[in-house]
Amino acid sequence: MYFLNKDHAYNFQNMVLQDKTHPRDRERLALFYIFGGKYL
Repeated sequence: MYFLNKDHAYNFQNMVLQDKTHPRDRERLALFYIFGGKYL
């Protein structure tokens, strides 16, 4: 995945870990990717 910066990557990883998202759940990963970049 390509992230905007380190904060974007951190936000994404944090949301995935808190939610315990399955690695194959692409829709939820996409949602967290968008949200992670929005809250910078």
